[in-house]
Amino acid sequence: ILKELAEQTGQTMMMKGVTAEDIQQAQAARQAAIQAQPQAERRRLPRRAGNPVAVAIEAPGDPPEALQGQVLDRSQAGLGMRIGRKFDIGVILKVKTPQSAKWIEAEVRNCIRDGNSFRIGCQFAKRYAWGDIQQFG
Repeated sequence: ILKELAEQTGQTMMMKGVTAEDIQQAQAARQAAIQAQPQAERRRLPRRAGNPVAVAIEAPGDPPEALQGQVLDRSQAGLGMRIGRKFDIGVILKVKTPQSAKWIEAEVRNCIRDGNSFRIGCQFAKRYAWGDIQQFG
C-alpha cells in the first residue's frame, strides 16, 4: 500500500525502516491529492445512472445493517449513494442489497451534504466479479 500511496502522490519511499509516521504521512498526502483533483478527473470509469437501488450499509463501529441508503449511480469501480449521515473520507463501508448475501467493501472518496442527506462517492476496496456488483443495478 505504501508503494501505491507514494506513486499516487508523486513521492518516493524506501520500504525498509518504514514507520507508522511514514504511513500516516503517506495517507495524508494521498487524501490531499484526492481532494485537490476536480471530480471529473478522478473518475477512471464512467458512472451510469439508473433507478435508485435500496441498500443496507455497515460502517465501522455501528450495529450490523443499521444504516439504509440508495445507490444512485454505479460503475465497475464504485458507487454513488445517498445516505442519512456523514462519513469521513477513507472510511471503508460494507454495502449490499436486501436480496443479496454478498457484502461489497467500498472506500468513501467524497461526502457532500445534499439537503437532509449526504451524497457519497465510494470506490470499491478491491476488484469484484461483475456478478457481485450487478446487485446494485
